[in-house]
Amino acid sequence: MKKSLLAVMAILLLCFTPAKAQTDDSNERAQQQIDSLNQIVAQLSEKVEDQEEEMEMADVWSRRKFFNIGFSRLKLTHREIANLSWKSDFSISLTYGKTIYFHKKPIANMIKFGLDYSFMDITYAKLVPNEIPTYSDGETGGSGSDGGNSDGFDDIETPGMTEGLINDLGCHLIDYNLQIGPSITVNPIDHLMVRGYFRYAPGASGLLLNQEFSYSYGSYFVSGGNISYKAFSLGVEARWGKLKYNSISFEESSSDDIDGSDVSDMISTSKNKMRTNSVRFYIGFRF
Repeated sequence: MKKSLLAVMAILLLCFTPAKAQTDDSNERAQQQIDSLNQIVAQLSEKVEDQEEEMEMADVWSRRKFFNIGFSRLKLTHREIANLSWKSDFSISLTYGKTIYFHKKPIANMIKFGLDYSFMDITYAKLVPNEIPTYSDGETGGSGSDGGNSDGFDDIETPGMTEGLINDLGCHLIDYNLQIGPSITVNPIDHLMVRGYFRYAPGASGLLLNQEFSYSYGSYFVSGGNISYKAFSLGVEARWGKLKYNSISFEESSSDDIDGSDVSDMISTSKNKMRTNSVRFYIGFRF
């Protein structure tokens, strides 16, 4: 009886041992497949995270064009007549340009160096006297027919056909410049950008002082910075330069002395050396 029972148990053991071995092999292969799938998922997740980070970084640095509307405190000083200067009563500017970055990947994931250039930089200013020149005889004023002007302008009364046409026009300045220069941009967090720049700004300038119009081709230097978040920015910059103006003025003359042959005698030319300094505050849009 015992021998029969042992024989049955031996037969059962022989039957179930291959089945257990086969089950263990299947489980091991299944675990290997699961591990492989986990590795593939981890690699794909890492690639997706890298792509999302690159897309976010590209979005942060994608706003390269800028359009600024500025308001200035401007001072215009005559370089040859002591104490003769004007200051801005109102001044507005429009600037449109673009930034080109020298490298694609930010240094330390937050700093880029670039080159700024502006297609358009227009400034208009209405000026009023700031200082009135004082001469050795104690008189003040300019070169008007009365020997001196109380406001620093040539406010002479011109009778005849020019009366009321060229008098009391005030002082107006308009500049058109291009700009180019290096810049540095720092992205400390999120879409916040801090920029600093220095630019060379060549261009043309026109100056109207009552009956005298002056024009010049010269250049300014511009240094400043701004803070922006996405499309909006606030900035301040200093602007300075020395220009030589060619001036055209209308001399005082009576209408009885004017005919078709001597109109040119009413016009005189001269040169004036001016210095301009201004501080410009602006709001900007980047896109």
